[in-house]
Amino acid sequence: MMTAYATRTGTRRNLDVLQAAGWRLLITPDTLRATAMQHQRWTDGTVAPYALDNGAWGCFPRGEPWDAGRFRA
Repeated sequence: MMTAYATRTGTRRNLDVLQAAGWRLLITPDTLRATAMQHQRWTDGTVAPYALDNGAWGCFPRGEPWDAGRFRA
């Protein structure tokens, strides 16, 4: 069985469709900083299942080095 993940979206309609289809959220370090490390929730208030991406790709297009130590911490 394959588990589907989508990047975090703030659009209520998209969140509802993702939840109904059984998808999970892929959270990046940037997302966690923007949400003050709060749990990602579906629009009904339940905590959304998620996986944590290491954020290395997000650093690449910005020309920033990826900090593995910071990610582990």
